[in-house]
Amino acid sequence: GVSLGGMAAWAASDRNAEYGGGLELVGTAAMVPVSDMSGLADAAANGTLTRAQYPLLMYALHTLAISHPEMNLDDYRSGLARERWDDFMECVPPKSDDVPGLLARLQASDLTPVSAEATDRLRGYLSDMALPQQRSTTPLLVMYGSEDDLILEPWTEKALQRACDSGDLVEYELHQGEGHGDLDSSRSLPWVKGMFAGQRP
Repeated sequence: GVSLGGMAAWAASDRNAEYGGGLELVGTAAMVPVSDMSGLADAAANGTLTRAQYPLLMYALHTLAISHPEMNLDDYRSGLARERWDDFMECVPPKSDDVPGLLARLQASDLTPVSAEATDRLRGYLSDMALPQQRSTTPLLVMYGSEDDLILEPWTEKALQRACDSGDLVEYELHQGEGHGDLDSSRSLPWVKGMFAGQRP
């Protein structure tokens, strides 16, 4: 899987011991996985979100407001983000050609939490979603880029450290000079085929 698909693939590995009866998982390849978004909370509070992270944070907030009905979305959005929230959340808005312009007009202040307490809550919610949650039973390949402006290199390495500390068998590659949308993932398919052939990293 790639990006959110990488998160889904890693999550499948993470849940394999307790979920998916009748399946035999042999390995998981996750490219630029959205493995740990907890850094979004502090980036929003500090005004250091990258442009690529604006929509990611908004989608995460939208999802969290559904899974945590007690959460007040207005603690995390103001200005244009609040005024045009429904347009940002539409998969294909009625005026979809206007969305790039809307995103360009967003300011960091439009997504700044209202307080330190709100930031702490958001960080906690995002940490609860982070991978890994438990030990994986099969090998994992993680590929990520040094120039990723969506899921920053240190965020992925934080997840990898937790995986290694729990005893996971992880093969990981940092691709220098590559980002979220231009990572060379050509080695992932031979790696997966190798897992089916009984190879082990």
